[in-house]
Amino acid sequence: MTLELFQERRAPVAPDANTQIAEMVKLIARIGPDLAEVSRTLGIFKETVRYRYKRLLERGFAFQAAPNHERLGLRRVVAIAEFTQDFAKYQEAVMTAMSQLCYLSSYSRSVPDGKFTIHFSVPQEHLNSWSDLMNQLQARGIFRSIDFYNFDSFRVVPMRAELYDFENGGWDYEWSCPPKTRPDDVIYETPKKMKFDRIDLCIIEELQYDANKSFMEIQEKLNINYKTLTWHFRNHVLGKGLIKNYRVVWTGANYDFKNEKALHKRHTYAFIEVFAKNINTAERMHIMGKINAIPFVWAEAVGHDYYAMLPFPTDLLTDVLGYLEETLAPVRDRSRWLVLDPSHALYFTIDPKQYDSERGVWMFNKSELEARFDNLLMKVKQESGLRRQLA
Repeated sequence: MTLELFQERRAPVAPDANTQIAEMVKLIARIGPDLAEVSRTLGIFKETVRYRYKRLLERGFAFQAAPNHERLGLRRVVAIAEFTQDFAKYQEAVMTAMSQLCYLSSYSRSVPDGKFTIHFSVPQEHLNSWSDLMNQLQARGIFRSIDFYNFDSFRVVPMRAELYDFENGGWDYEWSCPPKTRPDDVIYETPKKMKFDRIDLCIIEELQYDANKSFMEIQEKLNINYKTLTWHFRNHVLGKGLIKNYRVVWTGANYDFKNEKALHKRHTYAFIEVFAKNINTAERMHIMGKINAIPFVWAEAVGHDYYAMLPFPTDLLTDVLGYLEETLAPVRDRSRWLVLDPSHALYFTIDPKQYDSERGVWMFNKSELEARFDNLLMKVKQESGLRRQLA
């Protein structure tokens, strides 16, 4: 009789519900909310996957496509800008207009200084002309100051779902013992533009609003043949990797997709943006290793400069600030961080109207844009002069 017969036979332990939800969220962050594929890959009943996914949506989670900016020929530039007094009243309206004219992709206001962090996704071929335009806007009195950070690659950081308690809505994280990470394991896209067209961009735009949109809904909105849409999605958007991954919005500051407007509400997260300028490879690897060791990372960009956005639970404020101070110590003289006000922040989708499908190029007419801003500048100055007279 062998020893094995005397050993207790134990059935394999099934993962608990939270572990299964975490695995589901991590998979959705890679492939999107294809619940049939999630069910097949994880070996979970479709009804269970649908139920758990619906519960996530009810609890304020949202899922959005994150475009592959590098394959779309776009480079990330982040500006820290302060508007002049004349434009203080119009600053958010100006930035909203710039989303349709100058490739602005998001903005957020910092506190207490009132400056704005402005993200741009600029076509590589227009980067010099775009930079000239931004400098002209400062010279013409729209910006009091503007400081640029340039990046080769940008990514939406996947949620560390294995550290989140989905039932109670909090992070299960041991702050005193952050896990070691290897920043070289983080894959960044080498800038390389693929071929695409406006239909591809229209699909990406709709999935940026809401990754749950069906192709029937997209067809009705865009008035494009269903088979054409699915062919472009399968062969271009997926086939050419024009979507890098899917953003899991876990902070509660989501978007009303039905009415297409931002839902700003108070929540228990504070947002910090981290910047470092003119860093070398060793400095970048150090910062990336420290930043990616914590789960509270929303987005990251690398290149000659470094950027990260961190939403973190407000009860960890002291821990996070101390951690950032230690992380940025080697580049203290070239780094900064800003605390953001989520009630003055907005994200924009990629605008397909800025792309010329016939020529296969992004459009940017610097002279026309200068004329538009000159006209705006004249109106603002006239109104400011009238206000001073009335005062």
